[in-house]
Amino acid sequence: MSAVVLAISTCILDYEPANIWAFLAAIILSIILYTAAGTIGGLFSKTVLEASLSILSVAFIFTGAP
Repeated sequence: MSAVVLAISTCILDYEPANIWAFLAAIILSIILYTAAGTIGGLFSKTVLEASLSILSVAFIFTGAP
């Protein structure tokens, strides 16, 4: 789903990266990193509510990047 949403977003915004291979590598690594961070945050929690709250802190950190 992440790759599909990113592909649709880049088509809508007409984004043309300078180096397509570097762009694809960055996207793939980002998807793996975010999925791993969410999974780790979810595994440390006991309930779904606790998982949602623990993942929020990870989401705030990643959205603060330039």
